Amino acid sequence: MVGGGVRIGLGVRICDGAGVICEGSVFFQPGFAAGLTGPRFDLHAGLSLRLILGQLGLLSIDGGYSLLIEGNSIVHLGGTAGLVF
Repeated sequence: MVGGGVRIGLGVRICDGAGVICEGSVFFQPGFAAGLTGPRFDLHAGLSLRLILGQLGLLSIDGGYSLLIEGNSIVHLGGTAGLVF
């Protein structure tokens, strides 16, 4: 599945201290999604939360909801972990 559109959002730093940084962002993206059924108009909203642990690592969780006009809706939830260097 592929998609595209204009992303509008806002990110904020929630906490910052003692080597820990917490960030969050929320966005809205009108556009399209295309897959096996062809292109469909899509309204997508998402939320992302990140925790940066000093010079050690990064944890993040992302979620979203896509309302596909004339089709099914999609909910997704994912996460990542990484090293900071």
